[in-house]
Amino acid sequence: MRLNGKVIIVTGGTSGIGQAIAERAVAEGARVLVHGIERADGEAVVGKLGAAAVLHLDDLLDPASPARIVAAALAAFGRIDAVVNNAA
Repeated sequence: MRLNGKVIIVTGGTSGIGQAIAERAVAEGARVLVHGIERADGEAVVGKLGAAAVLHLDDLLDPASPARIVAAALAAFGRIDAVVNNAA
């Protein structure tokens, strides 16, 4: 497991490429904060990933959203090792 114990934020992680990245990261041992804007999609992804993932909904058009995303990851996992900036 190459990412064992790592904590990764995946923006735009509720569908498409971001979802695939989140799924692979968890499969490789990471814990993932899945970011998105669609609650139903995000809950489905996090439900599939289990305890290794948490969902954070936030609109990146808001300049304060990156700080909230980081704070959510730190609150959930205590640290951040990587960010995948996948949101369109």
